[in-house]
Amino acid sequence: MIIIKYIKSFILIIITILVTFIFGSILICFSAFDKKNILLKKCEYIWGKILLLCIGNKIKVHGYENIKKKRYIFCSNHTSALDIPIALSIINKPIVFLAKKQLFNIPFFGWILSSVGMIKVNRENKDKSKQSVDHAINQIKDNNNSILVYPEGTRINNRTLGTFKKGCFIIAIKSELPILPITIKGAGDAMPKSSFLINKEEINVYFHKEIETDKYSFKDKDILLKKVYNTIKEPLIS
Repeated sequence: MIIIKYIKSFILIIITILVTFIFGSILICFSAFDKKNILLKKCEYIWGKILLLCIGNKIKVHGYENIKKKRYIFCSNHTSALDIPIALSIINKPIVFLAKKQLFNIPFFGWILSSVGMIKVNRENKDKSKQSVDHAINQIKDNNNSILVYPEGTRINNRTLGTFKKGCFIIAIKSELPILPITIKGAGDAMPKSSFLINKEEINVYFHKEIETDKYSFKDKDILLKKVYNTIKEPLIS
C-alpha cells in the first residue's frame, strides 16, 4: 500500500511540474495581452482541475452559491499544498496571491508570478511590509482580479487555526473589497504539511457568506480579523 502511495505521489510531482511549465509558459508569453484576465482565469482553473483529477480524492463543496459575480478577497485556512489547486479549481475567477518576496527569486516560477501580477510581500521588514500593502491596494484598483489570501502566513500542521496576520484585512478595508471566508477541511489529512504522500481522505470546502468591509475603518481591523477567524474556524470544530 505504501509503495502505491509513493508511486502516486511521484506521478503527481511530475504532472505538477509539467502542467505548471505548460501553463506558466503560456502566461509568461501572453499575459501582457490578457487585459481582462480571461487567460489567467482559464489557466488557473484548468491547472487546478488537472491536479485534483490526478489526486483522485473526493471533494464536497458547500456554499458555492455564496460566490457572486464580483471581486473578492478570499481568505482561507492553510494546512496542505492541495489548498491552492482546490481553491483555483472551484472558484473559476482570475486570482492573484499575496506571495513571499523569496518566491519571486525562483527561476521560471518567479517569472510566472511577476507576469500575472502576483503581489510581492516582504514580511521581514516592517516598513517594506507596509509598502507591500500599499502596492497591493494600487494593483487591486488597476485590474479585475480577486485575491486569495492565507492569513495564517504558512501551512498549519493540525486541524486548528494559527494566528492571523493583519495585512490582508488592512488591504480589504482600504480597498473596500468584500471578504469571502473559505474553510478547507480534510486537505491536511489528504496531504499533510512537509509530505507528498496522498491519503484517501474526503475533503470538504466551505464557502461562507461574504463579509462587507466598507463599513470598517482602519481601527476596526482587529474586529474584522476576529469575525473572519471565527467564521473559518466554525466548520473545523463541528
